[in-house]
Formats: sequence, structure tokens, C-alpha cells
Amino acid sequence: ELGQLQQQADEHLELLQDLTDVSVVPVRLAGTNANEVQGRVEVYYDGQWGTICDDNWDIEEANIVCRQLGFPQANEATKHASFGEGTGTIWLDDLDCIGNETSLS
Repeated sequence: ELGQLQQQADEHLELLQDLTDVSVVPVRLAGTNANEVQGRVEVYYDGQWGTICDDNWDIEEANIVCRQLGFPQANEATKHASFGEGTGTIWLDDLDCIGNETSLS
């Protein structure tokens, strides 16, 4: 019994360590008619800004980005390059967030 509890505690400690190793990917809003509350979401990775493919983009992902930017939630999640197509690398594709995540990472 005690050995099993110790093993479970060790597994939980490993999970917590994994969580502390995750880095937050910086995000910004850009594009045509973008401002501080709306725009094409871009992420900074490997020294350059890039885009997110919007195929699966919906309100869950938008809410996460809004929280990262200091807003409580998104009003909507637009698709089809609403703020113009991005340039450069598509850093994130096929997002499938639950919506309670604190950041895109």
C-alpha cells in the first residue's frame, strides 16, 4: 500500500515537472484592420513571427489567445483570413483545444 502511494506520488511529481518545463509561445494580433482587440493571430517561435492555420480555428482557441493577451474571453473567432493572409511559416496547424488552456504552447 505504501509503495503504491509512493509510486503514484512520483508519477504526479513527474507530471508537475513536465508542466513547469512548458514554455508559453508569444502571440500578437496583426493584419489588415488589426488593432489591440482583433486581428490575425501570429505566434513567435524560433526567432520569427509566423501564423496559425485556421482550418480548425474556433472560439476555444480564440478564448485562449485572448487570455494570453489579458482579455477575459473572445467575442468571436473569425476564419478564412479575415485579417489578410499571413506570411512566413505556419507554426501551428490542426489546433484542437478544449478551451481551458492558459496559453497556446
